[in-house]
Amino acid sequence: MTTPRHAVDDQADPALEALPWGAIRPRGWLLAQLRRDLTQGFAARLDELTDHAANDLFRHRVGTSPDQLGWWDAETRGHWLLGLVQMSALADDEAARGKAEQLTRDLLATQDDDGYLGIYTPGSRYAHPPGENGELWAQSRALLVLLTHHELTGDPQVLAAVRAAVEVTLARYGRDLGAAFAVTGEEHDGDLVGLFHGLMFTDVLEWLAELTGAQGYLDAAVGLYDAFCSLPGHLPNDDMRLDRILAPEVTLRGHAAHTAEHLRTLGLAAAVTGREDLRAGRDAALAKIAVMTGPSGALIGDESIHGLPGPTAGYEYCTMLELLRSLTAIFRRTHDLELLDWAELLVCNAAQGARLPDGTAINYLSQDTREAALATQLDPYSARTVRFDPALSGLHRDDPVEPWEQGARSKFSATHADVAVCCNPNAIRLLPEYIARMWLRTASRDTLVAAFYGPCELDTELADVPVHLALATTYPFEETVTITVTPREPVAFALQLRVPAWATGVEVETPEATQRADGPRTITLRRTWAPDDRVVVRFATEVRTIRTTDGSWAIRRGPLRYVQPIAHVERPIGTAPLPGLGDRELVPAVPQSPPPPVLLDADGTCPDARLVRRAGDADDPWRDPPVTLEVDGRTLVPLGCAMLRRATFATR
Repeated sequence: MTTPRHAVDDQADPALEALPWGAIRPRGWLLAQLRRDLTQGFAARLDELTDHAANDLFRHRVGTSPDQLGWWDAETRGHWLLGLVQMSALADDEAARGKAEQLTRDLLATQDDDGYLGIYTPGSRYAHPPGENGELWAQSRALLVLLTHHELTGDPQVLAAVRAAVEVTLARYGRDLGAAFAVTGEEHDGDLVGLFHGLMFTDVLEWLAELTGAQGYLDAAVGLYDAFCSLPGHLPNDDMRLDRILAPEVTLRGHAAHTAEHLRTLGLAAAVTGREDLRAGRDAALAKIAVMTGPSGALIGDESIHGLPGPTAGYEYCTMLELLRSLTAIFRRTHDLELLDWAELLVCNAAQGARLPDGTAINYLSQDTREAALATQLDPYSARTVRFDPALSGLHRDDPVEPWEQGARSKFSATHADVAVCCNPNAIRLLPEYIARMWLRTASRDTLVAAFYGPCELDTELADVPVHLALATTYPFEETVTITVTPREPVAFALQLRVPAWATGVEVETPEATQRADGPRTITLRRTWAPDDRVVVRFATEVRTIRTTDGSWAIRRGPLRYVQPIAHVERPIGTAPLPGLGDRELVPAVPQSPPPPVLLDADGTCPDARLVRRAGDADDPWRDPPVTLEVDGRTLVPLGCAMLRRATFATR
């Protein structure tokens, strides 16, 4: 992938506005996938599949959490409920939506009279010894659920409840949240996973600031990041600490999900303060993460980041979700279109390739090249050959493998309960988060910005007039997008269309009297729009190859990576807790006779590659793709359409 620019002009334009949840609604394959996930997959039934999602720590509170197991179920339940609220609303699934609304009301009912909403008993909240705790992390997961519910329903009481909960935390930790991180030099004999996840309380603070206009929430977010940067020494999961990210010789070594999520807090602090050191840190962070990112858009990390992003390097579903959110969050403030190219690549390739098309199971750790998905496959993290930074006393171990660390991340599972129920609830969130950022709006509310393309509809206001947009396309399986604009009454505004980096050309059909302005990687169309005005966008593209770290070549056309599929069979593991939702391994259908490898020309190109369009299944294109690529006499398919595959190729 392309490394983002090393410097961005933050002052070019004000931050773009995110449209409220529910304003953008999926259509076509996006809607069909969400509905399959809810009706056939684990999305709506995770609490029936594992006690970790059913265990409600917000109601049945704990007295302490000296290690990560004390708060872990709050993360699982919070992420799952957030995904269920998001997915059920976007899919307009009545049964799932009813369940989500009831569970959200139950969550709101756990709030104490003083406003506290979290997982700790009255005597233990905010009173944690130095070291691991899940205070801010658990709070933030619950409050994001409520903020999403507020945007979907407009209920002012829910927003007031969130503000009350945040005020309790600000009163206890200080308005700058400086007391939130308590760590001494002797206390970090663990990973401090929950404590450092707590930095993401900034997600709540940023959202509240946008909803209320209160600057104090942004000041608190910056204060929390400053507290994180002031921690003693070098600790696990501190990749995004300013002094470390600005040091060119310091490589990323933390838990990849932490690194990906902390990126957006650094980006927020840079935007709010305008400090040059923070902007430099943000740009350095993006560059370092790009180095550890493979051609499918995923930041590698078999839990921790190490090695090189080769075709068999593992990447975690949690990390994909957090990286998507960070890239879109930073784009809103920097307008750096390369971040959207990165996010699109990630969602349309790595993320789809890490899940079964019917939504019944995902990989905890996925790989671009995957010739089998086995429960017994050990990754370096599980084997503990590398654990964070060797310089950290007590954190670089060659201990015997613990029973719970016997691999299991590479199989397909509806829960991954034998490892951690974190990736599955985050997988539920990924596509809704992508859909919710497909369109943005300028602060002046006179321009709609197309961030991602795909079949969808949206309703918003531009120049104080309600406007409806409908996008007809099978993107990313085609490069033509038809946009129909229907304002309630004629109104002047602009559509700003992103031109993807992979596009070799673009044609745009517009109604007469439309003013067109071409910028760097954008086309802006301004006119007085009337009902049923139509814009047709056709992007041109070509097949290109990308050299990978092991010297092999990846193949890409447009937004899609193409791979050589390996026919597979599923091998059940144990007894399924619900029909169709059991763990399984995927093995080659004919293990003794693998398909002959595709070979490219000596210079790593495939000039004779031929795109083939076929009927496919418009509602299930990842199972039955409408496009394939003929290379070296063999058929390649999009990466997300092949559960077992070869993703890179050698030369003749």
